[in-house]
Amino acid sequence: MVAVAVVVIFLECETDLNWVRGSFNFARTATSAPLDTTNTSGNGFASFLLGQVSSAGLETKRFVSDQWKYYAFYAQDDWKVSRKLSLSYGIRYEYTPPTTEGYFPDAFSNFNPKLSNVYAGGRPGAIEYAGSGEGRNGRKSLFDAWPYGFSPRLGLAYTINDKTVLRASAARTFGSVKNTGGSSHFQGFIGNYTFNSANGNLAPAFNLDDGYPAWPAPPFLRAEGGNAANPGSNDAPYWQSYDAGRLPEYYNWSIGLQRALPGNMVVEAGYNAQQGRHLVTNAVSINQIEPSVFFGWANRLGGVEAARTLFNSDITSATARNAGFTLPYPNFRGTVKQSIRPFPQFNSINTGGDGGDRSGSSTYHAFVVKWEKRYSSGLTFLNSYVFSKVFTNADTANASSGSTMTHYNRALDKTVGASDQTHNVKFTYSYELPFGKGKQYITSGVGSHVLGGWRIAGIHQYASGTPMSVSPGYGFEFFGGNRVSVNSLQGWKDTSYTSDKFDPNKDLWWDVSKFDKTPTDVRPGNATAVYVAKSSLGFAPVRNPDMRSPWNLSENVSVARTFRFSERVRLDFRAEAFNLANRVRWGGPDGGLTSNNFGRITSLGNSPRQLQLGMKVVF
Repeated sequence: MVAVAVVVIFLECETDLNWVRGSFNFARTATSAPLDTTNTSGNGFASFLLGQVSSAGLETKRFVSDQWKYYAFYAQDDWKVSRKLSLSYGIRYEYTPPTTEGYFPDAFSNFNPKLSNVYAGGRPGAIEYAGSGEGRNGRKSLFDAWPYGFSPRLGLAYTINDKTVLRASAARTFGSVKNTGGSSHFQGFIGNYTFNSANGNLAPAFNLDDGYPAWPAPPFLRAEGGNAANPGSNDAPYWQSYDAGRLPEYYNWSIGLQRALPGNMVVEAGYNAQQGRHLVTNAVSINQIEPSVFFGWANRLGGVEAARTLFNSDITSATARNAGFTLPYPNFRGTVKQSIRPFPQFNSINTGGDGGDRSGSSTYHAFVVKWEKRYSSGLTFLNSYVFSKVFTNADTANASSGSTMTHYNRALDKTVGASDQTHNVKFTYSYELPFGKGKQYITSGVGSHVLGGWRIAGIHQYASGTPMSVSPGYGFEFFGGNRVSVNSLQGWKDTSYTSDKFDPNKDLWWDVSKFDKTPTDVRPGNATAVYVAKSSLGFAPVRNPDMRSPWNLSENVSVARTFRFSERVRLDFRAEAFNLANRVRWGGPDGGLTSNNFGRITSLGNSPRQLQLGMKVVF
C-alpha cells in the first residue's frame, strides 16, 4: 500500500511591544517648597495638575509580524516481504522559506559580517535592511533558505516465532524553523525617545500642554545601526545567513524484541537513540575576544591585573598608546578591549536571541524494558525501566546564553544534559476488585453491594536525580560564561550533618570547605577573578554528573466506584492521593559561590501529600 500526502501551512507570529502614546511621570519636586532637600513637601498629583512633566518616554509603532510558510509532502509504502518479514519505508520532504515581515513590508534589519561599514572606516560588519529603496538591500528576507529537508524512514518487523517479534527502525527527521523568540530585528525602523528634567526635576522636562518635544521620525537605515563612534551600547541582531533557515535535524534509530507471555502480557526490551544536530541555541558569540589574546598580554605584562587595567583603559590613553594600541577606525571612541573585538564598531552581536544560531547538538542513548498487561480479569498495567544518558549544549533554545566558556572552543559546553536521569522506573496500573455481581467472589448479598464495583489505580515513579552545578556567581569580564575550577567532581556535597537527616534550617548542601573564595588565576577562559575550588586543576563542566539532586520518588493512587441508582442515574465517586507516602524531596541549593546563601536550600522540590475527594452525578 502506498500513501502520498502534501501539507502546506502559513504561519504568523506577531509581537506588539510599543508605547506610541507615550508615558509621563510627574515628580513632587516640581511643586515642593524652595530648597527642600527632603523631597517631602511637594505632591506628584499637583505637578500633574500643573502639567509639569519630570520625565517622559515615547516609542513609535513596533509591530513585528514575522511570517513564514511551510511546505511538506511524503510518500510511504508497506511491503510484506515474506510471512515473517514486513517493511515500512518512506520519505518526507520539508521546506520553510525565509521569514518575511508582513505589517511593515520587508521591515527587517540584520547584521552582515561581510558588509562594509562606512561609519567604521570601511571595516566589514554593518547592519543591512531588507526591502527595496534607498538604504535597503533589495531582498525580502535577510537569510538563506535551506532546501535539503529530505527525511528517509525505514522500519521492519521480523517474526522469530509465534510469540517473539524483532522490530527495528531508523529515520532522519526535522524540527520546525522559528526565527522569533521575541521582538527583534526591527533596528532602524522604530524610534525610542526619553525626555528628562535637566536639573533634578526642579524644572520640568517640558509642559504637558506643549506636547512632546520634537523628535525625528524613523526609519534610520544606517549601516552602523546606531553610533559607531560609541560602540559600547551598540548591539546588533544576527541571523546567520547560512544557518538561520536550517531545519533542526534529528537521527533516530531503535531495535527491540517483543515477547508475548501468558495472561495477555507482553514484555519488550530495546535500545533507542537520537542524535540532534543544528539545534537552536545561543552559544555563538562572534564578537567575543579570544581568551589567548588577553592571556598573551597578561604574560607580557606580568599578571592578570595589569592586563585588566590595560584592557579597561581608554584607547586614547597613554597606557594604550604605550602598549601600541591605535584606533581601529578614525572616529572610534572606547576602551582597548572594545577596540580589539572582531567587530569593534559593535558591542554585542546577538545570534541566538531570535533563532539565528543553529550550533546546538545532543546525543541520547537509552536501554528500555517494558512489561505490559492488556486489560483482562479487571487488571491492566504498564511498567517500564529506562537506563539512559543525554549529552547536549542546547537544553533549551537559550541554554548557553551567558555561560559559554569561549566562542572559540564551544565543545567545552557540551556536557550531561540538565534533564539527564540515569534510572527511571514507572508503574501504572488499574484494577477492578474481584467482588460483586458478575465477578469472581462475593457475587450477591450485602457484601456484594459493599465491596463490588471498586477500582484502584496508581502511577508510581522512581527516578534518579538530575546533575547539579556550582558557578562563580557572575560572568567573565571579557568573554562569555562562567565556571568554577575544581580538582575533582566528587566530594562537593556536605555529609557532616548534625543529625541523621538533612535539615535545611541548619545544614548546607555544599561542603563549603571544599571551595576557596580567594581569587585565583587559572586557565584561559578565566579572564577575571573567579572563586575556585582549592588545588584547582581544571574547569568543572556546566553540570556535575557525579553531583545530582535527590531521587524523585512519587506514589499517586486513586480509589473509585460507580453507584447506579437506575438505568439512567449514577454517581461516580473518586478519592485521590498525590505523594501518598508524603516523601520530601529538597529543592535546588544556592549554587552561586559568591552568594551569602551558598549551599543553602530554601524550597522543596515536590509538593507534600495531597488528598482530594470528588463526586459526579450523571442523569
